Amino acid sequence: MKRILLLCLCLGLHFAIAQNPSEIYQEEAIEQRTFDEATWQEIVSEIDYSKDLQPDEPKEEEEEEADEARNWENPFEFNSEFGRMLSIALLSILGVILLVIVLRFLLKPPTKNVQITDKEAIEVSVEELAENLEAHDPSGLIEQAIGTGNYRLAVRLYYLKTIRELSLKDEIKWQRDKTNHSYLHEMQAHQLYQSFQEMTRIFERVWYGNRDLSVTDFEQIRPKAERLLAQIDAIASEKENI
Repeated sequence: MKRILLLCLCLGLHFAIAQNPSEIYQEEAIEQRTFDEATWQEIVSEIDYSKDLQPDEPKEEEEEEADEARNWENPFEFNSEFGRMLSIALLSILGVILLVIVLRFLLKPPTKNVQITDKEAIEVSVEELAENLEAHDPSGLIEQAIGTGNYRLAVRLYYLKTIRELSLKDEIKWQRDKTNHSYLHEMQAHQLYQSFQEMTRIFERVWYGNRDLSVTDFEQIRPKAERLLAQIDAIASEKENI
């Protein structure tokens, strides 16, 4: 009995599986429905299809790249972000420079009128004279030095005048870089050697020894210098008369 029931069950399943679904669909009854055209028009008239047709907005990243490319095409265009930053930087630098100039002008101490004393002016002229001794007569500078009380400088000028006169009279040969020892060597066989040697020692002791002379000291030196100059002129006159 169980075998018969089991056989019937298998046969039922077999027929159920073996049946084609399309055949089942075709065998089903079709329910007919009516279409209301007026109702459909009322429904679709309320739908706004234009909202679905909005253009796609560019992505934010693409906009930034496009702006950056435009800036580099013309970096000095001041309506661009880079141009505005550059203009601000340039104006800031210019402002700092102007501020520094104004501060330097305001904080600069007032200039003092530099006055050259007669003594300094004479010394400058003496240096020029020593560079080209044969072209300049020191006589005027000697009187200026004595007038300002610069007796030490007057002694130097007397010695320079002595060298100049000896050179002009062909007793020695003047050169700007020659030493006093060289001139003494040239005058060694000259009749004025002793006087010239004494004047050379006086000059070196006063000038290189940086000695300040009083009026009394100078009045003892001046006659010796004037006497030597007179002797040089006398010897030159004797040579001319021979």
